[in-house]
Amino acid sequence: LVVVDSDKLYGKYYEYDTKTKNVKLLLDLMPQLKEEDMAEMRPIEFKSRDGLTIHGYITLPKAAVEGKKVPLIVNPH
Repeated sequence: LVVVDSDKLYGKYYEYDTKTKNVKLLLDLMPQLKEEDMAEMRPIEFKSRDGLTIHGYITLPKAAVEGKKVPLIVNPH
């Protein structure tokens, strides 16, 4: 069993047969989401007021990358 996922791919499960070396798609968790429509997630880091380095990720929609103003959503966890 092989699971493939990324910032642009919600998740796909495959069966890999080691004898025949064949790969068979078992399950696409979100087939309605197309990879080419998804935004790229990029790592970021910055210094806080107390000097600590904060690491995180930012996902910018295509419109923001093109310089347009877009709403901000913060998802701390």
